[in-house]
Amino acid sequence: MRKLFRDVVPLRNKYRNKTRAEDGEATPPVQGVRDSQIQVGANIVEYAAQPNSEDVFPSPRESQTLPLPEQAERIRPVRRYDSAPELPVYDYDRLPETTSLRVLELLPGHGEDPVVCKLHVTDWNDPIPFEAISYAWGDPRIRAWIECDGKKLGVTPNLVDCLHQLRRRNESRFLWADAICINQEDLEERGHQVDNMRRIYECAQRLLIWLGRDDGGYARRVEAAMRNLAQRCCDAKQISIDDLKDIDNLWDTVSCAPYRVAMPMESWQAIERLFLCSWFSRLWVFQEVVSSAKADVHWGDVLISWDIVGLTATYIQSWSHVIEYKYLHSGVYNCYIMRNRNNHIKFSVPSILDWSRTFRCSDPLDRIYAMLGFPSFHRNGFSIQANYKRTPEQLFIEVVNQCIKADKNLQVLSYTDHTQNSHLRKPSWVPQWDPGSPGWTIGYKRTTWTWCATKGMEMKVDINFEAQVLSVAGVLLGVVKERRQISNARWFPYNPTREHPITQIWKDSFHNEWKYPSGERAIDVLGGIFVAGIPSNECNCCTRQEIVRRDFASYVTRCAEEAGEDTNEEVWKELYHKGGRGDWKGYEQNGMNFCFGRSFFTMKEGYMGLGPNTMEADDVVVLLYGGDVPYILRPRTEGGHVLVGEAYVHGVMLGELMPKVSTGEHEEQIWELH
Repeated sequence: MRKLFRDVVPLRNKYRNKTRAEDGEATPPVQGVRDSQIQVGANIVEYAAQPNSEDVFPSPRESQTLPLPEQAERIRPVRRYDSAPELPVYDYDRLPETTSLRVLELLPGHGEDPVVCKLHVTDWNDPIPFEAISYAWGDPRIRAWIECDGKKLGVTPNLVDCLHQLRRRNESRFLWADAICINQEDLEERGHQVDNMRRIYECAQRLLIWLGRDDGGYARRVEAAMRNLAQRCCDAKQISIDDLKDIDNLWDTVSCAPYRVAMPMESWQAIERLFLCSWFSRLWVFQEVVSSAKADVHWGDVLISWDIVGLTATYIQSWSHVIEYKYLHSGVYNCYIMRNRNNHIKFSVPSILDWSRTFRCSDPLDRIYAMLGFPSFHRNGFSIQANYKRTPEQLFIEVVNQCIKADKNLQVLSYTDHTQNSHLRKPSWVPQWDPGSPGWTIGYKRTTWTWCATKGMEMKVDINFEAQVLSVAGVLLGVVKERRQISNARWFPYNPTREHPITQIWKDSFHNEWKYPSGERAIDVLGGIFVAGIPSNECNCCTRQEIVRRDFASYVTRCAEEAGEDTNEEVWKELYHKGGRGDWKGYEQNGMNFCFGRSFFTMKEGYMGLGPNTMEADDVVVLLYGGDVPYILRPRTEGGHVLVGEAYVHGVMLGELMPKVSTGEHEEQIWELH
């Protein structure tokens, strides 16, 4: 069975480390679109937006290879957004009950008629039937005016476009849109409504996903191409397209499809355009989709089934021949994880927050608040409520506190996300949940393969909220001697040379006297380090170590052959013998995933491992009770330590060192993390 991301370094790694472009920042120009006619100010008169909305970020490659259709070469008609210039500004009344919400009645209209609406107060225990809109705000500083209850109400132009498209000609339509139905200026109301966002979307009859105006004329081609792809996949699975709505994980559905579904390149390019829409990068839409029973995607005047869009993203994730077209970006990845309903239920809170890193939000508090509707928060007894008066530091510390209490372990510490640019943010033990973290999390609790470095030891934790200090019991493993930063381009190249770092490390281990603290051979130690001990495939007939050993042997042998080495030499014989049935490509992809943003390091005590790029010589490696993996700490001159990040250290990952604590060979200490 093909495994997730076997053929590509995970997109979240790539896009976490791009320069972040939060909602509202400038957008680079796109071929075929003239200069914007937006007038920024308190009263916007007219505008001509970039395709799809203000926060689409096409790459230079995409701008060159995706020429817009002829009609897009002409500047699109400018929509007027000053429909209520002489009216007084709308003033919200307070909601009467804690279970109250507002529902928007969109009055009938046609074409460029001004948007006119009314707001009704209802109760989510017995609400007016309504549909919920999911959309990207765009730049909140740019305001357009609509008429609401005889007054003018400022919203973003993208929402005005949406209301124009969803409006019916002869009858009202009842909708819910956060920018209109929540008084965004009232922080108390905003927080309360955010706490109940999941309930609001569960009450909605349908979710209407608005991607924006189809100014490039791609939507009809995309709908036809995606439907053709879905039909081919469903035919192979012997199901109907309508059956997709009942399938939580579409991975098995696309795995039955032909290896190559024939589509012209223009269709793939149009599909790429859809996934570039800013909706796919907005953090709030994640919860909105997860909370809704039914969903449709609207792109301009074209309607596409959400299940078909999700299947397309899953197909692209799974097949290498599509990846070769380079049509993968964060929009595809985000769509895939939003549609994979299995993960929404089984993931822990830290894992859910980690998956959301590829989405964008303008307020750091929303890194948590936008995810409160996920089942993991309710299943684990979290009691966090949205409060926009607190600081991000206060919120993130409370998240760590509740994760430790709910999970009864230190897994959340594995998600600290220090980078070379951020260095060691304070407090160092608190994840910020923003883009910039390294590759796959070593301490993530996998279904089949997991770690237990402090097996059998009772967790002892205390948090001083005022001083922002985490105190944890644990033992010292040793001190970092040196590290070598890993570059995927050099360590996992397409065309290996004789200077390939991993083959060089193997040859050094062969020619020098090999001695490891656990007594294991070099093939097992080195093979485990570069994939954090995690096999690329499951196999009931082999142990984890056996799978990793043969895959490592296969990979290094392949690199040696590609580099022109004489594999008959003694140094290669063991690898050549062990790697015959190994999966070198699986090892390579796992290695790229785990080594991304990390360094190979050695310790003064003889251990070797994989750790964060921010680690330095003389950092200490510790085993903290309740932690499944080792951690790298840096001593502070003023006392205590800072957490640099998680690590893989071969030979201690299954609790091998814990019996020595009982015998007194390793002394228990209290480690204060600042």
